[in-house]
Amino acid sequence: MGGLEMKIYLTRHGQTQWNIEKRLQGWGGDSPLTEKGIIDAKLLRDRLEDMDIDIIYSSTSGRAITTAEIIRGGEKDIEIVMNEALKEMDIGSWQGRTLEEIRRSNLQEYHNYWHAPPIYIWESMVEKTSIRYKKSYYLNRQYNP
Repeated sequence: MGGLEMKIYLTRHGQTQWNIEKRLQGWGGDSPLTEKGIIDAKLLRDRLEDMDIDIIYSSTSGRAITTAEIIRGGEKDIEIVMNEALKEMDIGSWQGRTLEEIRRSNLQEYHNYWHAPPIYIWESMVEKTSIRYKKSYYLNRQYNP
């Protein structure tokens, strides 16, 4: 079969300050890359130098965009397509909190996050859906009495 070949390379953003502090970043937190994170992204850029890369996809978080820009380098004309769907999951009130703070405040949810993600996600989504419903209900009642 003489078809086209596609290669996909996946990478994670470089190290951030919150990674060092063991803080969860999730959807809304956007800690900047550390010096190590920048160096690691440059090392990856150098390893990919001879690869034919047509396009780079990145989440819309600053740490991911910065990493993508470093990997692309200044000389290559590679488009970076940003897509919000590639962001990490929304972790709600855990945003910016350390793992130890979260573990101490709610051991069961902490366990679910690391060992049973579908249960954690479900509980998180139920909470957020409830808040959105209440806001929607309030706005609807306010503008359509």
